[in-house]
Amino acid sequence: MHNILKNGGFFFVGLVALTCCQAQSASTAISVKTDSATLAASLRYKNPSFFKRLFLGKNYRTTWAKPVTLPVFHLQQMGFTIKELGGGQQTKSLVLQDGNGREWALRMMDKDVTKAIPAWTRHTIVQRVTQDLVSAANPYAPLVVWPL
Repeated sequence: MHNILKNGGFFFVGLVALTCCQAQSASTAISVKTDSATLAASLRYKNPSFFKRLFLGKNYRTTWAKPVTLPVFHLQQMGFTIKELGGGQQTKSLVLQDGNGREWALRMMDKDVTKAIPAWTRHTIVQRVTQDLVSAANPYAPLVVWPL
């Protein structure tokens, strides 16, 4: 367990569960146990219109919508405290501090493009298309890339 904490892999898994829970709609069933949760990364890319599929492609839409079971990340039990909220143009995050004073960041998997596009394009087709392009990224790629 210590090796997992040291290399950060567990933090990403915990983040997946944390952010997915926030991304689900109230009508979506989420199975939560004391040690794990089963949910999809995001359902917003699940049912594209004919034109989205035609012009933007199939992408990883089924991967984003497929429920997965992940460990629950217990901040206090693992000795972490929330230092501050963070994030940039597309990502929301929590900055955590461990017992040794090191900082860690839990970042969302699903991006929100609102701040990354010009104000005049918000709430238009430009924003909807730009947001849909997030489906081109595999939501679980960081789990594979990190060890490489």
